[in-house]
Amino acid sequence: VLHLDSLRLAGSTGCNTLNGSYRLESERIEFAQLATTKMACPPLQMEIERAFLMTLRQVTAWSVDGATLILSSDNNKTRADFEAVHLY
Repeated sequence: VLHLDSLRLAGSTGCNTLNGSYRLESERIEFAQLATTKMACPPLQMEIERAFLMTLRQVTAWSVDGATLILSSDNNKTRADFEAVHLY
């Protein structure tokens, strides 16, 4: 979840809780101060978590296509996409 009012993010890596901050500048985005809880997870989930966190560190741009948030790197390579859902 990207909180626009505080420029903070919160979520889950699939096993651990994730939080941090982000900075927006036009179509540019940068994630910072990413932190997770340190729950013990099965090895495959830990690999997925590491890859997800690495992906967030590589993201430099964002765009929206319909209900999908697309995060990409400097070479315009899509790194991740997320479907918007109503939480509240």
